Amino acid sequence: MDSSCSWSSRWASSKIRTGVLPRSAADPGCRHSKKTLANWERKRRRLARTVGAVEVRDRSDDPSAVDDLLELEASGYKGRTGVATATRPGEPEWLAAMAARFRAEGRLYLYTLESRSRPIAAQLLVRGGDGAYLCKLA
Repeated sequence: MDSSCSWSSRWASSKIRTGVLPRSAADPGCRHSKKTLANWERKRRRLARTVGAVEVRDRSDDPSAVDDLLELEASGYKGRTGVATATRPGEPEWLAAMAARFRAEGRLYLYTLESRSRPIAAQLLVRGGDGAYLCKLA
């Protein structure tokens, strides 16, 4: 994945992508202010105090990452309310097939935010044209 800010602008500001974001507003292609980058860093530090060290992993080439995303989604409020993709007949298979097609085309981006080698958040994006579109967030 391109490490420029234009890709990261589609990531919700409450999520921290320290492994993907540029180190400073001076990095080429960065479209975020110093204040925005400082806020993300502050949120990353706060999250690390709560759950321990966090790491962003690019799992775009890992077919099992879709299963991890579905399990993570089902473990939260979506699972409790019955709206998680994993709880709906046929949807997990559809999502896995869709991800496989986009992975084969090199257009799938799947990232997990991990603490102690366990996913605590995940996002699945699909590249289209000059942008990336968030399809699933857990």
